Amino acid sequence: MLSLIFQRTQFVSRSQFRMSSSRSKRKEAAGGEAAPSAKRRKTAEVDAGSENLEEKFLKRIKMNPTDGKYRCLWSRMGSQLDLDYHDSEWGRPVHDDQKLFEFLALEGFQAGLSWSTILAKRQNFIKAFDNFDPKIVSTYGPTKVGELLQDAGIVRHKGKIEATIKNAQIVLEIQKEFGSFDKFLWSFVSDDTNNPQPIVNNPSSISQIQSKTEVSDKLSKELQRRGAKFLVG
Repeated sequence: MLSLIFQRTQFVSRSQFRMSSSRSKRKEAAGGEAAPSAKRRKTAEVDAGSENLEEKFLKRIKMNPTDGKYRCLWSRMGSQLDLDYHDSEWGRPVHDDQKLFEFLALEGFQAGLSWSTILAKRQNFIKAFDNFDPKIVSTYGPTKVGELLQDAGIVRHKGKIEATIKNAQIVLEIQKEFGSFDKFLWSFVSDDTNNPQPIVNNPSSISQIQSKTEVSDKLSKELQRRGAKFLVG
């Protein structure tokens, strides 16, 4: 949850790496004693060219031959919206309460879907949810929920819509308690909430890339304790 708000860490699928690694292990276990099948020979040919698989994956994450910019692979596999999001928002600290609530809500709607899907509908979401002003969203009732369920421009999931309304109410409660939603979130990262420094990850291998951390788990659990729903860890 925390990483998705101001430390987003989406990278190449680690399952791809695990699959390739298991192939290498099977090849080593075979020891070359038996004649390999066609499938195993093909795997061996691939593995033969993979001297350092993790380095190859890191290069794929960083390298962009078109404009020389360093981008994560996921952003180059999507649309222009993915590229723009990566270049202007991804991984950049956010301190505006309304924007933080927007990301909290959008991540909730992303559950079970791709981030690209949410980006494609983002402007529709912003319009439908009154620019994600928590003061307004917190007052939504059955009539508004019904209207949202008829809006084809957003993700029409009643549970997620109702969770967004509940989460807006929780954000308002947190603002009263901490002064701002921003101070509450950043308190999990730094003791100095007036000048907090973001966590900067510099992974040197695929195994170090995580979708969640101990800090993000603590934040998610605290929000859940307060009644928040549809949190993406």
